[in-house]
Formats: sequence, structure tokens, C-alpha cells
Amino acid sequence: AIAALAADIATAPQARPLTVDLEACTVATADGQTQGFVMADEARDMLLHGLDAIDLTLRDKAAIDAFIDVDRQRRGWVYRATT
Repeated sequence: AIAALAADIATAPQARPLTVDLEACTVATADGQTQGFVMADEARDMLLHGLDAIDLTLRDKAAIDAFIDVDRQRRGWVYRATT
């Protein structure tokens, strides 16, 4: 189905724009043909919110910091600086 959309616009791509709706996971042609698509939730969320992999990780900063605090108590030797 996506191949059919691509073939439909291939002859004149400038004149046949596509609209990609990430929230609805659809691609639509100017004349109303619509095709759904599937993508990983994480990739979709990153695109919708303008995030890269680091930004996505930093969303969990509080949990990461809490883990480090507990881990530092349990395995303090891991965090000692070497000279």
C-alpha cells in the first residue's frame, strides 16, 4: 500500500505532496488516499516531541539519580576516584 502511494507520486513528486500524521500514523495524498503505518512507540514519541536518544534518557533522570544514590551506598568502591 505504501508502495502504491510512492508510485502514485513518483511521476511528479513536487506536484503531489504527501502529508504524514505521526499522531495518527497515516500518510495521505492530496487527493485523499490514506494509508496507515506502524512504527515503534519510542521512535514515534521521539519524533513527536523533538527528542534524541539522550533527551529520551534524561526524561528518567530522577530514577537514574535515585539508582545511583542507592548503588553508591551499596558499592561505594565503584565511585571512588583513582589517582
